[in-house]
Amino acid sequence: MYIARSRNARYPSSQVEGLAARLGVEYIEDHPVPADRLGLLVSNAGYLLYVPGHPPQAWHPGMTVMRCRTPERDPLIRALGLLPGETVLDGTLGLGHDAWVVLSVGGRVIGVEANPLLALFTETGMRTVDPERCRGLRVITGRFEAHLTAPRAEVYDHVYLDPLFGGEGQASAGTWAPIRAVGRAGRFDLDGLLLAFDSARRQLVVKLAPGEAPPSLPGRPEPVIVSSKRLAFAVWAH
Repeated sequence: MYIARSRNARYPSSQVEGLAARLGVEYIEDHPVPADRLGLLVSNAGYLLYVPGHPPQAWHPGMTVMRCRTPERDPLIRALGLLPGETVLDGTLGLGHDAWVVLSVGGRVIGVEANPLLALFTETGMRTVDPERCRGLRVITGRFEAHLTAPRAEVYDHVYLDPLFGGEGQASAGTWAPIRAVGRAGRFDLDGLLLAFDSARRQLVVKLAPGEAPPSLPGRPEPVIVSSKRLAFAVWAH
């Protein structure tokens, strides 16, 4: 992975180089950028994410624009049942689209993303598009399991996980399909799901693949399924 700086970038080279050092990735001054590695280009237009074999992308909210117009009909918002001021730990932040919808209804979001470049790209893009909405956002780089087992003062009302993000076999022809490949891959193990449930004050919400049965969590309540035509979520409530 790398961070590159274009000649017309609004940030000085020393600042971008320092950012690369903090993230532990290679720093590249100007083009050409490597064609075979994931990277970020810092330009005058902001941050562009480079994924091998695909054109660069700037962050945008995508289809969440439509979801935010009628949040009361959104299956994730219905699954969460957010109360005013509640906090959601999004353990698989990815591109932040689900977090964007939660923020739109006044929820607070702690987003955890394992890929440091993706975490930076998503947080910077979200704050650039709507800084007021993102006042309730905090982004942490790492795995949600490590975050939930570390000493912390926060209490999370809800824990949300999307195991489809970056999972093998995920089919999407949308603009973001190639970028999803850089997210955390694969399903979650039982220990991770139990930890997530036990760390939530109210409930754990997990996105399901089409037609997928929810996992069984021994010693925990049976989940309730909240769904729409395209999406389904399993909800384990305390």
